[in-house]
Amino acid sequence: MSPMTDDSLVQQTTADYLHKQLGWDSVYAYNNEDFRPDSLMNRKVTL
Repeated sequence: MSPMTDDSLVQQTTADYLHKQLGWDSVYAYNNEDFRPDSLMNRKVTL
């Protein structure tokens, strides 16, 4: 049995839904994103 955590109740449920409905993939990027052009999420920052 999995613990009742925010991740198991909300985040994972939402990620599963978005994957099934829209074909989106999810990535757990907490403290891993660095905003370089070749970064994990390939985001650009404008200041």
